[in-house]
Amino acid sequence: MAGYINKHLFNAENKFFSDSENIARSITQTVLQYDKFLLNFTYGMVNNDFSSKIVKSEFVLDYDCYSLNVLNGNIIDEYIQEYHGAIKELFEQSIDKKLKAIMGEIAS
Repeated sequence: MAGYINKHLFNAENKFFSDSENIARSITQTVLQYDKFLLNFTYGMVNNDFSSKIVKSEFVLDYDCYSLNVLNGNIIDEYIQEYHGAIKELFEQSIDKKLKAIMGEIAS
């Protein structure tokens, strides 16, 4: 995953478990609170072969924004734009140069 996903998203695997080769799944959920909404960020090694040990480099990045208030039709577009901006910013922080190059955002 080096160069593809921000190395800081691997904290548990890198810093806590001395036997990280035995991990079968590692998923983290972080909820960020903004002024008008919440952003649920779920990330980690999902492992499609669970309950076996992780053998493939498969990493999930999932972003979900939501409001705790009832939204009427007049302001939904405004919230969607704010959701999109927050998700885009967090996504850009989550990925590294190699993945950005694959996506065509920067030269390799």
